Amino acid sequence: MSKSNLSHLRKAANEVNQSASPEEKSQALSRAFELFSQETSRLEKAYHDLREQFTKVNNELQESNTQLQSKVIRLDYLTHYLHTILSHISQGILFVDLEGVITTYNPAAEKILEHDHLDILFNKYSLYFKDDYFGFSIKETLKNKIPPPPAFKTITLPSGSKKELEIQSKLILREDETPIESVQGLIILIRDLTEIRGLQAQANRNDRMKELGEMAAMVAHEIRNPLG
Repeated sequence: MSKSNLSHLRKAANEVNQSASPEEKSQALSRAFELFSQETSRLEKAYHDLREQFTKVNNELQESNTQLQSKVIRLDYLTHYLHTILSHISQGILFVDLEGVITTYNPAAEKILEHDHLDILFNKYSLYFKDDYFGFSIKETLKNKIPPPPAFKTITLPSGSKKELEIQSKLILREDETPIESVQGLIILIRDLTEIRGLQAQANRNDRMKELGEMAAMVAHEIRNPLG
C-alpha cells in the first residue's frame, strides 16, 4: 500500500470517528470503503502481475535447467566417448598445456613410458621428464609456438630398458580473443617401434643368412662340377 493511499484511508477513518450525525458517518464510511476497495483491487492486480511474472521466470528457469541437463548429458557422453578412444588407441598421447602441465596421458603412454598416470596427470612435465626427453625442447616449443619435425628417439626407461620411439607433435592453439590456457598447448604422439625394429633386424639377419646359404650352395655346385 502506497503512503498516499494509506494517508487517505486514515483520513477517511478519522472522518468516520469525527462525524456527528449518522448521515455523515455513513458518507465517511462509504468513502473509506471505496478507497479500501480501490486499494484492494490495486493490490490484487499487483499480486496477479507478480504471479504471472513469477510463473514466466519459473518456466524460463525450468527450460534453462532442461537445456543445461541435456548439455551435461551430452558432455558426459562425449567425455566417455573420447576417454574410450584414448584408452584403446595404440599410440601414446600426452598433452602439455602452455603452463607446462600434463593434462592428457593415455594408457598407451603409461605403458610405453613406465610412469603411472596418477603421478603424471596435472603435474609439471619437468617433474618426470627432461626438457629434451622426446628429442626436442618442450620449453622452447611452448614459448616459440613452433612445432618440431617428426623424430626418432631411443630412450632409457625407469626400469633400465631401452625403447626406440617415433615422436610426432602438434601445437593446439586458439585464435579467439579470450584464449583458455588449459586447452592450448602441445600434443605429443608416441609410437613404440622397439618390436618393429627388432623384427626388421631379425628379417635382415634372415635375409643375410639366406644370401649366405645361396652363396654356399653356388660354391658347392662349382666345386662338385670339376670333381665330377
